[in-house]
Amino acid sequence: MFTYQLLAKQVINGNYNLADGFYYQPFFYTIYLPLIYKWFGINYFSYVIVQCIAGAGVIWLTGVTAAREFGKISGLIAAFLIATCQYHIFFTPFTLIAVLQSFWIILLLYLTLTAYKNKKLKSWMLVGIVHGFAVVTRGNALCFTPIILVMLFHSLHRNKKKTVYSIGLYLGMAIMVQLPYSIINFQNEGNWVGASTAGPAVLALGNTPESPPGGREERAGAGPMEYPPSYHEWMRMDNLDDNNKISVSRNIVNWIKREPFAFLELKFRMFLLFWSQSEIPNNVAMSNNNQAFRVLHWPIFFRFLFIGSLGITGIILTVFNKRRNLREQSFAWFTLLYMIATVAFYILARFRVPILPVLCILGSIPISQLLRQIKKKPTVRQKRVGAFTLATLLFSIGFVGWGSDIYRFCFESAIIKMVRPSGTHISLETEDSYKDHGPQSFGGWFPQQLEKVKKIDKVFVIDDQFDDKNRTRLRFPLLYVESQQQELILVLKQDSRSVSKTLPIKSGFQWVDIDIQNSVEKSTDNTMYITLEFPGNTNGIHLIFDIQRYYERSIINGRPNKDIGEWVAELRISK
Repeated sequence: MFTYQLLAKQVINGNYNLADGFYYQPFFYTIYLPLIYKWFGINYFSYVIVQCIAGAGVIWLTGVTAAREFGKISGLIAAFLIATCQYHIFFTPFTLIAVLQSFWIILLLYLTLTAYKNKKLKSWMLVGIVHGFAVVTRGNALCFTPIILVMLFHSLHRNKKKTVYSIGLYLGMAIMVQLPYSIINFQNEGNWVGASTAGPAVLALGNTPESPPGGREERAGAGPMEYPPSYHEWMRMDNLDDNNKISVSRNIVNWIKREPFAFLELKFRMFLLFWSQSEIPNNVAMSNNNQAFRVLHWPIFFRFLFIGSLGITGIILTVFNKRRNLREQSFAWFTLLYMIATVAFYILARFRVPILPVLCILGSIPISQLLRQIKKKPTVRQKRVGAFTLATLLFSIGFVGWGSDIYRFCFESAIIKMVRPSGTHISLETEDSYKDHGPQSFGGWFPQQLEKVKKIDKVFVIDDQFDDKNRTRLRFPLLYVESQQQELILVLKQDSRSVSKTLPIKSGFQWVDIDIQNSVEKSTDNTMYITLEFPGNTNGIHLIFDIQRYYERSIINGRPNKDIGEWVAELRISK
């Protein structure tokens, strides 16, 4: 939030450095915020007022669009749903692009449906302009291009000349809006990167072998996202000179070739998280703003559990209903394409906000259907449709409410063991990392008292191509809940060697690094065995285990324990 404000003030004062190009998507801080500050002054309240106006525009467009396609009752329901949507209200006063992007998307859908109906060239040109503004506000708006082109062609296919002109106007205007930013970035980067240069960083955040599926868990509250070592390594490689550069996209392709099912499993977790009722916070969180936003927790404001469940029900009712035409199905395709674009990168609560108006329109469909059946005596077919609608809604509530958690805690460890049997291997600039645990964010990390873990045997699977003579270190976290500093005595055993070490322990969460030996000795099955014993005082000290991973390679007090999972520890071997 502060970054956007700072950049906007630089634009107003004329000291924005164009030589830096545009890292973030530029419309918000080069046009939207500067115009607000210029017209209403540089203050917080002017921004909030304009955001509220944009939010009101979203409500109106949502209602009008739903009414035009599905009837007045659906329009009223959709407008009511978005007006009382908890997340949409919550993000309005923050200097984030979520609410503005929701305005662009519902306006884009409204204009696309209008152009589809009236078949006018100027209407498709207007669609291109608004789509261009949506893209320079957030790049994932490009995902709507396929459905817009399909609707354009379907609307005008009988007139080939008009179809070609309309496609040219639509694409031309969409590109024209982005062109000034793209040219400046091209001059700075030396290659065509579009209106923003942040693409590699965004891709790397959610597509490395270590990536968590989303920002932060709901209970963690607001704070920074997790940037694993592989993220920094891929960004370093992306910034090398042309002869040595390996782009982030190339690294992603290489990983997919090595572990295709592991990549798909990560995307599946992101898919579940996109539809999860859980808040996925970043720099703001509803759980951290209970006093200021406590009114939003009243039952009259709908959470994502309700909106998301209705939205999924609406998608199923439109996509699988042969009687629905392309206009009506377009709401589902807009939502699904946006979901795919988000899952391809990363999941945060604010990333779902822009599609909420469309979800509310989809959610109005099952409600209006059920209301019509209550008013009139339904036919046999209508009863079947009503039963199917209710069954779909119940399924959707279960999926949104508990789908992600059921997978995490019941199935993830077994599936990960199948798709990634050797654990996670990360190649960094100066060393290789081997570990069996998952990411901290949306991982099953929990502390276990050392008083209960007097001995732990850990097996690491080592790359069979690795040279045997390299420096090795063991890295693992400790949690100490006492306030007074103490020392931890541990005995590290490997093969026939035994070394006693004393570590100073301070209060809080800390990572410990221990040099093991100057050379790695692997067994014939490319594994390395390490034993840690804790003979001294361990009061208040905890090791961390991951219950979402279970390879049976963490032997605790003589046996593996599925309830505890894998020890959060990694082996770092220098190159």
